[in-house]
Amino acid sequence: MRKHIGHYEIVAELGRGGMGVVYKGFETSLNRHVAIKTLADHLASNPAVVERFIQLGTTIGRSVIDEVASVCASADPLHALNDIDAIAQGRGIEGRFALTQQQLGTIPSDPLRPWERGRTLAHAARRTIGLNAHAIDDRALSELAELADASVFNGPFDSARLSIGLAVRDEDNKAKIILRKHNRAGRRFEFARLLGDHLLSSQQDHWLPAADTRTIRQKWQRAFAAEFLCPIEALLARLDDDLSDDAIEEAADHFGVSERTAQSQLVNHGYLPVDALGDNPNTSAYPYRI
Repeated sequence: MRKHIGHYEIVAELGRGGMGVVYKGFETSLNRHVAIKTLADHLASNPAVVERFIQLGTTIGRSVIDEVASVCASADPLHALNDIDAIAQGRGIEGRFALTQQQLGTIPSDPLRPWERGRTLAHAARRTIGLNAHAIDDRALSELAELADASVFNGPFDSARLSIGLAVRDEDNKAKIILRKHNRAGRRFEFARLLGDHLLSSQQDHWLPAADTRTIRQKWQRAFAAEFLCPIEALLARLDDDLSDDAIEEAADHFGVSERTAQSQLVNHGYLPVDALGDNPNTSAYPYRI
C-alpha cells in the first residue's frame, strides 16, 4: 500500500471501485483525517474518459459513476461508456415507480452490512404492500412501476445483449426500464434489483444501474431482490424440510425466481452447503453471491 500521496500520509485503504481506490489519509499540517480518492490507472491515463465521466456525473448522479466505471473496466473504457450511454438513450419500458422511500420509512444503514440492508429493505417493502409470505405474480410486480403490460417479463425480448440493466428515473419517479435478461425469472430478478435501487438510492441518482459487478450497491440490490421475490421464511415453509432438487425447483417456480436464486437463499442462510451451487465459489464472497 502507498505510504504518501502528496503531503498526505496514507493510514488505510477504505475501499476499491471501478473509478479507483479510496484511502484514509492524515494531513499533518492541519491535524486532521481526510478521505482521498485516486483514479484507477486505466482511467487516469485517458483524459477523454475522465472528462466524459465528469460530464456524466452532473446529469446521472455522482454516486452512479462508480457503478458505471466498474462496468467500463476494460481495454477500451471510453467505448464501453459510450455503449452504456447509448443503452440509456435507447428504447425501454415506460413506467413510474409507485412505491417510494417515504412509504417505507427510515431504513437503517450503518452498521448494517450491504446484504443486511437489502434484506431489511425487502422486508419493509413486502410489509408496505401487504405481501406477507405470499409470492408476487407478474402483474403485481409490474404494477409497482405502473407498467402497462405484465408481459414485460415474458417476452418477446430484444435480441441485443446489453452490458447493463438500467432504470432512467426523473424527479417525479417516472422511469424508463431497460432489462437485459432474456428469461422470465432473470427479468423479474433484475426488475426487483432496480426497484430496490430506487427505494434506497439518492433522488439525485437519475440512472439506476444493475450490473454483474460486486460493488456494495450491487450486493444490496441482489440481496433485496432475492428476499423480496423469494423470502427465506416463506421458502422454508414451502419446502417443508424437503431440500431435494425437485422440491427446490418447484419452490423456485412458485416464487417466480431461478432455481439458483432459491438455492442461493438456502446457502446464504446456512440451510445448504456452499458447494450446493456446484461452481466452487469463493466462500469469502458469501452471503448473497447470486
